[in-house]
Amino acid sequence: LFVMYLGPLEQNKPWNYTAIQGMKRFLDNVIKINITKQENEKAVYDFNIMQEKILQDMEKLKFNTAISSMIIFVNKYKELPIILYKNLLIILSFFAPHICEFLYQEHIKDKKSINEEMFPEKIKTNYINTTSTLVVQINGKKKEEIVLEYLINKDELNDFIETYKKENEIIAIKT
Repeated sequence: LFVMYLGPLEQNKPWNYTAIQGMKRFLDNVIKINITKQENEKAVYDFNIMQEKILQDMEKLKFNTAISSMIIFVNKYKELPIILYKNLLIILSFFAPHICEFLYQEHIKDKKSINEEMFPEKIKTNYINTTSTLVVQINGKKKEEIVLEYLINKDELNDFIETYKKENEIIAIKT
C-alpha cells in the first residue's frame, strides 16, 4: 500500500517513514468505520464517484491517485452501510489484501474469501449532481462567475417540479 501510494510506478520514489505512518492511519480509519444498517444516499453517491475514479486510475496504473481517492472517502465517512463497507473492502483488497481479508471475515461474516469477490458494481442512488452559475456584478459590470455544485435527490426534485406546476396553474387561473 505504501509503495503504491508514493507515486507513479515508473518513477523513483524516496523512502519516507512519515508516509508509512499516514498509510497506517488510513488503515486504522478503515478499521474504525462504524457499520450501520441505515442507508446513506449521499455516501452511495460519493462511493460511486470514488469507485469510478479508482477503476480508471487502476487501468492507467495510477495506484497513488486510486489510494488517495479511498483516503478522501474514508476520511469523509466514519459510518457506512454494510454494503458500502463490503465494497470498500473489496476495492481496498487489491492494495492491502491481508487486512481486508481479516476485516471481511470479521464484519461481513461470509464463508468465502474476499479474493473470490468480483469488483463491485455501481449502486443505484436517487441523487443527481447539479451545477448552478452565480454571476457577480458590481455597478452592472460582470466581475466574477461562481459555479456552485450540489446534489439533489431525484424524488425531491420531481416533487418540487409537480408543486411548481400546480402553483403556476393556480396563478394562471386567477389572472
